[in-house]
Amino acid sequence: MKKFSIMLLLVLGMSFLGTVPASATTPSIASSATNLVMKVKAVSFNSNKNLTANTRINFAKKDKKNAKKKAKSYLRYAAFSRTGLIEQLEYEGFSSGNAKHGVDSLKVNWNKQAVKKAKSYLKYSAFSGQGLLEQLLYEGFTQKQANAAVKSVGLTINSAPAVPSSNETVSQSNAKKSAASYLSYSAYSRSGLISLLEYAGYSNADAIYGVDAQNANWNDQAMKSAASYLSYSAYSRSGLISLLEYAGFTLGQATFGATANGL
Repeated sequence: MKKFSIMLLLVLGMSFLGTVPASATTPSIASSATNLVMKVKAVSFNSNKNLTANTRINFAKKDKKNAKKKAKSYLRYAAFSRTGLIEQLEYEGFSSGNAKHGVDSLKVNWNKQAVKKAKSYLKYSAFSGQGLLEQLLYEGFTQKQANAAVKSVGLTINSAPAVPSSNETVSQSNAKKSAASYLSYSAYSRSGLISLLEYAGYSNADAIYGVDAQNANWNDQAMKSAASYLSYSAYSRSGLISLLEYAGFTLGQATFGATANGL
């Protein structure tokens, strides 16, 4: 730049003194200046282009690293299936590629994760073997991982015989716990509660075992159900009795429930 500036001054000086015609020098000077500016712009563009490419590479590496950290953080506090953890990272805003990279770079034992997840479910609620299996599959574990996890916690699938413990199978014990849990929140008829346990995945035999183990007073349950119905709507005596029968109570139980509530 200094050399160009000096030359420019010399040429302008010569033009001023009349040594070089101004008309002859001006185009040459303008052309040189234009070429110089274009070269500077070209260097600047290439520099920015390289900087942008490097920045993208750095960001990509950082995203993969952060995805790995986030995946590791989740596994520290809870159990996940591979697909479940990938979906969680995607929900957090990571791309599908970075989420998969973050999860797969940890080399997790997914069989152990399935067992941990199964134990965490049983810690807070009772499950039949089939019900727990379906829950694990829903969480994204493979059929093989889910089957192994269910067996590892002492449950069986599709009503296969369980290992007895004090003359009560694990499935029977869980059915009993589930029935008690349902009755703690609402009133049921015997047949209604059995159907509910079957819907939750228990076999008919385990459901019956769990319900009968409650030694529930079904007349009291009919009375509670009747009171619940009346708290939301008005019924005639015959209408309430019919509704209780529909809920699975016997005619005697339904009649008792309606009478106990003043109808």
